[in-house]
Amino acid sequence: MIEINLLSSIGEKQKQRGLQERFWFVLLIVVLVECALLFGISAFEKSKIKHLEEKKAYLSNLSNKIRVIQNDEAKARQLVNTISKLETGKNLPVEILYALSSALPNNVWLSRVEKQGNTLNITASSLDIDSISLFMNNLLKEKIINEVRFNQGVTKTNVSQQNIYQFSLICALRGNYGAK
Repeated sequence: MIEINLLSSIGEKQKQRGLQERFWFVLLIVVLVECALLFGISAFEKSKIKHLEEKKAYLSNLSNKIRVIQNDEAKARQLVNTISKLETGKNLPVEILYALSSALPNNVWLSRVEKQGNTLNITASSLDIDSISLFMNNLLKEKIINEVRFNQGVTKTNVSQQNIYQFSLICALRGNYGAK
């Protein structure tokens, strides 16, 4: 004879249904936890992105300020270089006049002195030829004069029974004296 236990299958169905309900409940909990985690991670990432964008904007602003400061620094350097160039050339006229007064003998007087680039053009008069020669030699001894030569010859005129020799010289200035 075959015996069928109908009561046990009814209990098993309830047990199985309970297991299914638990499974779906656990699955629902797992899905909700995953959604919460994804939402939390997404919110955290959005916060992180916002923070990085703020940092990027700050660094961009800082970079612009640095660029402005570098431009100002370049302009300041340029001004300092210009001032330095002006400072080096400001004593040149004094040095030229000092050299001329030191080299000038008693019988020679200057009519005109003109500086053009690296040369000094001198127009002068003298009572005798020897004073002209002495003046040229004295000019060559000066530290700012490199070369002395006649621009035109010497012309002799007679004023009140006195011979006057008129002449013009070209003097080459030494290296760094003529640039200004």
